[in-house]
Amino acid sequence: EVEAIKNSLREKLQGKKFFLVLDDVWDTFETAWEPFRCCLQDMSELKGNTILVTSRSKDVLTKLKTYNAMQSIDDPCIHKLPGLTPADSRSLFKQRVGDDSLFDSTKAQLAKNILEKCDGLPLAIRTVADLLRSRDVRTWKEIEASG
Repeated sequence: EVEAIKNSLREKLQGKKFFLVLDDVWDTFETAWEPFRCCLQDMSELKGNTILVTSRSKDVLTKLKTYNAMQSIDDPCIHKLPGLTPADSRSLFKQRVGDDSLFDSTKAQLAKNILEKCDGLPLAIRTVADLLRSRDVRTWKEIEASG
């Protein structure tokens, strides 16, 4: 299967400029990237080709830097996206959990504490808010205490 994908990539991209997006990469490339690295490197004779890798894994970024040192990737630009602001975090939380839940002052304080632990990460905020929707204060306290 990997060989078929490599051949397809080579056929479609050979001699062309390309912008390839590898989204939400979690593997540190030994198994996922290595088969394609040589294929893409062979096609990189045209300047202007770009590969965009998105990941939540620091290991993936470390591996990208290693490949750069081996001259397989020219000048990787690593940009860490900041988390949501506290106001945006609250807004997302309210949207997901339902505004009615936060009329209770106890839940409002618990939400504030929980959001601090989410550190502005949208996926964490959505996951926790979805879990807490329509739950009682006891559950909110358990989530807050769980860290």
